[in-house]
Amino acid sequence: ANVLGVEVVTAKGDVLDLMSCNRKDNTGYDLKHLFIGAEGTLGIITKIALSCPKLPTSRQAALLQCPTFNNVRTTLSTA
Repeated sequence: ANVLGVEVVTAKGDVLDLMSCNRKDNTGYDLKHLFIGAEGTLGIITKIALSCPKLPTSRQAALLQCPTFNNVRTTLSTA
């Protein structure tokens, strides 16, 4: 899901430019991932654009213990 676009050379020598600016496109088959999944049998990827999101600066976790299920329901309903 981090692939933004690819440029592919097919076996016939055609160059397919799939470097789209659109993040989402539902107009047909997702050719980018089709070429990636084919592992070189449909064409050779010559360019690729990746999205590299930043890692979060911190992580937070909480552990909550309740003695009965009714306590769990009460706690979740007040949250």
